[in-house]
Formats: sequence, structure tokens, C-alpha cells
Amino acid sequence: MPRGVKAENVESGVSNGANSMKKYTIGTGVKPEDVLSYDHEGGVLLFEVKGEFLPLDEEIVKQLSRENQLRYHGAKEFHDNWRGEDHEKFVEQFSVDKNLSGSATDKLNVKDTKDLHFRWARPDRVSSYLAMGYRLAGPDEVQTFLGPSGNKHEISVLGKQELVLLCIPKSQFEKKMQEKVKKNKEMAGLLQKQTASSLKGEGGFVASEKDGHQWTEIPNKEE
Repeated sequence: MPRGVKAENVESGVSNGANSMKKYTIGTGVKPEDVLSYDHEGGVLLFEVKGEFLPLDEEIVKQLSRENQLRYHGAKEFHDNWRGEDHEKFVEQFSVDKNLSGSATDKLNVKDTKDLHFRWARPDRVSSYLAMGYRLAGPDEVQTFLGPSGNKHEISVLGKQELVLLCIPKSQFEKKMQEKVKKNKEMAGLLQKQTASSLKGEGGFVASEKDGHQWTEIPNKEE
């Protein structure tokens, strides 16, 4: 038996003449031609995942039975989403039992933010935030009450996604806030000048240039 293959007999059928066929566990070290041979013999192919996964060319996969193709693609999808033993151990440090009950505040709480700014967004608003420089917060970048779901953090209710966690570098976020404050001040100054101009020659009040929170009376020229 080639390295990477484990074989055992399994029974198929429910009649007295039940057929016996082999179940093969396919891992690294197995030759693609051997995989095809086991399949053509009617064997059940179980593909290893993680570090033992055996990638196959698409042409080879197409020659497998439908059942074995489905098993291969299922194992490949798992493998493609897996990022190694070190990453798996790291993510385990942040794993949280999703069956735990918690308040809305608990579920919104974000820990270990490091040098990133985080915000929760509705699914229909995600594209807008992505255009502003945000991105999906990775599973190992932050700790949330519910823990990561695949490659992201989310809050769902009865299986429906309600919120997705996004992030942006703090430096970039602070720059955006400074620009927003500057723009607001410029707009406030423009409105102040327009107001003063409209009240010129009439009694009333206008914001003082010395202190935006103080109000200065504008004398009526006719008084």
C-alpha cells in the first residue's frame, strides 16, 4: 500500500448478497494514478484535510465518480480555508463558546484592538464603508464575545446576518476625523458670515468671532 493511503473494507447494499468494497483514506504521498485506480475499482475515497491534503489536477478530479468528486471538493474547501497549525492554535486563544448567552453590549464589545479602529456595520452598508477604506476584521485580529465565523466576525439572529465587524488603521481614521472637523469649522464660519451679512442694519444677535459660544448683539441702525 503506497504511503499516505489507509484502506479498510466496508459493506454496501442491504440484501443477502451485499457487496464488499474498500474505503481509502487519501493523503500526501499518493500518486494521482493510484487515486484514479482506487476510484475505478469502486472504492470510497476519503481525502485528508489540513497538512495531509493531496491537491489534484482538475482533469484528474473530473475522472472520479460523482461521490468521490464531492468528497474531494469538500476536503479542498476545508483545506483552502485552513492556514496552518500555528494559525489554528493562535485562533483557539480567542475562541468563545457561541452557546453562551450574553447581552447586546457583550456581543458588540471588541477587545485587543491594537492599532486598529473597529466598527460594526449592517450588511447593506458594508460596501459603503469598504469604499471609505475599511475592511473586514480578520478572525485573529480581535476578540469578540461570539468569536470568529469563518474569515470574519459577525452577529447573527436566527441564522440571519445582522452586523459585520469592519476595521481601519487608527492613523487613517484619526486623519479622516481631523479632516471632518476642519470641514465642519469651515462650514460653520461660512454660515456665521452669511448670518452676519443678512442681519446687517437690523437688530439681532450673531456669534462672536472671539468665542463661538458667545453671542454679540448687532445694534439696529435706526435706534
